[in-house]
Amino acid sequence: MHILYLFFLFLSSCLAADTVSLEGLFSILEDYFGETAISSPAANSTTVRVGFDRVDQRLHKDWLFTRVDSDRSWYTIKHPVADGFIHFPEIKAGAQAVVTPSASSFFEVIARSNARFTIQPVEQPDPNNPLYWYVGEFRSGEERVLRLKGGRHDPGFSLIPHNSG
Repeated sequence: MHILYLFFLFLSSCLAADTVSLEGLFSILEDYFGETAISSPAANSTTVRVGFDRVDQRLHKDWLFTRVDSDRSWYTIKHPVADGFIHFPEIKAGAQAVVTPSASSFFEVIARSNARFTIQPVEQPDPNNPLYWYVGEFRSGEERVLRLKGGRHDPGFSLIPHNSG
């Protein structure tokens, strides 16, 4: 609990700055269900999805955030063990993220209240109706995956720094 308190103090000091620097390893926590992003191989396929689950600590759940623009909070997000980047092959509502070594989407990470973040693709088909990350079912009753959604969106992700100890 003490570590979590220190994390929120650290994050609060970052949020007071003009831009938030999130370079390094982070777990991506979806706040509503308390699930963490993992790389998840799709059954009978070579596709690797960005799945969400209540994470077994043996799973590799950390993602490498690398800033791509010094003036903006734009990042690539890579899974170091799966050796692939989070990528949306299509930028449209309902699109599902994949993990691929050959392509990367750029994401804007927007700090919101209470140490929560909204994450959206930099590339937007309609800037007046931006698309954001959300977690939805792959198919009814199956694992939840990372998707894009438009319209009003509450911040729904916490980024927990990697604990190397």
